[in-house]
Amino acid sequence: MQPITWENYTPTGWGPEGMPEVDDVRPHQCPRCRKPAKEGARVYLQGHGHRVREVVVRPAVEDLEPLVVECWSRRYRCTRCGAVVTVLPVGVLSRCLYSVMAIVHAFILVSAAPVGAGLSEEEAYDIQGMNPSRRWTTPFPYRWRSLDRWRKRIGSWWPGCRGVSELLVELFSRASRSGLREVLAVAVGSHIQWGAAM
Repeated sequence: MQPITWENYTPTGWGPEGMPEVDDVRPHQCPRCRKPAKEGARVYLQGHGHRVREVVVRPAVEDLEPLVVECWSRRYRCTRCGAVVTVLPVGVLSRCLYSVMAIVHAFILVSAAPVGAGLSEEEAYDIQGMNPSRRWTTPFPYRWRSLDRWRKRIGSWWPGCRGVSELLVELFSRASRSGLREVLAVAVGSHIQWGAAM
């Protein structure tokens, strides 16, 4: 797991300058056909280019604004089945602007006490959301729709957890101390440990 520098809440090695070599992050097998990436000198899961994408790294904690940085993304193509595999830095999710730390922090903001802050989705978005000035207002309560999408994916990101409450209880119980920094570090580490596809 890449270390997290809590002075500025940014993981090291996420930027394009920290992009690993092709062989360093090549998966051991193709996730679709389950065949080995290499057999002897033959490589079946071949490098298929790289990209740079944006991700919300830092949760909006301790009066700091959310931080958006560029991160690397390596792609591989299986010559057997044609699957394209994307490998991302630890804590970055495929097809998500928000990192694992930012998503878990959003869950903490909207969850009821004593685990969470008990904020409304509108208040949480004003703290953690990336475009609070663009949020339209209506007489109806604001819905941060990303929270619903993230809730549905908890079971695939953290196998064994069925909902936000169960996830947060598990993360807080695994943290050495009850501070937000420790809980977010556990969230990143447990996501990788539990083997969710990145």
